[in-house]
Amino acid sequence: MTRPGAARAISQVIMATHSPILMALPNARLLEIKRHGIAETTLEETQHFKLFREFIQSPSEFVADAFHEMKASREADQSDQDGNLFE
Repeated sequence: MTRPGAARAISQVIMATHSPILMALPNARLLEIKRHGIAETTLEETQHFKLFREFIQSPSEFVADAFHEMKASREADQSDQDGNLFE
């Protein structure tokens, strides 16, 4: 709240978030940390938005795919561990 007659201030908020909802705020400037520096991006280009959209489009398929990827990753890790026992 400002007092009557007080000068209006411009404010800036720097926030790190994974929330597509917060990233969608009007006039938000989105910066993404990448391998070679910081780059401006759009909401639709963020990985968080893409995952959120994929989940909303088909929650059961999204979860099934996630479990399938976890299982495949565990099996690959186990295979790597089994192969290293005799080295």
